[in-house]
Amino acid sequence: MALRSVGSGKTGCQVELLGYKSLETAMKSMAPDLLDQMNATIKAELMPVQLLAQSFVPSAPPMSGWKASPEAEKAVHPGPRRKARGGKGWPGYDAGVIRKGIRVGKGGSSARRAYVGQVAWRLDNKSAAGAIYEIAGRKSNGKGQAGRQFIQNLNRHGHASRLIWRAWDARKGTVMLRIEATVDSFEAEFQKRVDGMDKAA
Repeated sequence: MALRSVGSGKTGCQVELLGYKSLETAMKSMAPDLLDQMNATIKAELMPVQLLAQSFVPSAPPMSGWKASPEAEKAVHPGPRRKARGGKGWPGYDAGVIRKGIRVGKGGSSARRAYVGQVAWRLDNKSAAGAIYEIAGRKSNGKGQAGRQFIQNLNRHGHASRLIWRAWDARKGTVMLRIEATVDSFEAEFQKRVDGMDKAA
């Protein structure tokens, strides 16, 4: 089975496999144990990307105007809390929350309409602060002087795609080959089992 491509989610990446859904459905019906083993193996092969992305999260706010969340601030400075937001509706910065929000997930919908429903696995960045740090500056250089300054400051830590995509770019060659080999191996094993069932019948 060929690894088709890696599609782009809003704040993470998606691993797409041709024919994976059909294989998964068949294995779930006829060989659920093989499916569980295959999924566990693929998840393990994606974990180094998750861990690397988590390691890219700055421990402290990446700029002075981005205040820590109340929880993070209290851990560092017990006592009266300062405001956690850099503006109305702005999420406070908490490295622990951002790292926890970077996770390997299964399934989902493709970012491309022509390939909806074919996403096999994904790497998500689920926290609001993590999403901002990941993609800020990807589509524009910011609106107004404050917005442009914000992007410029963030770019000191690397340009947009600072966490998951940075980790994926560093590991994708090895990970893609391993996932493809894993799926091919379990697909072959599944076919042997099906052939054995046919002969027994």
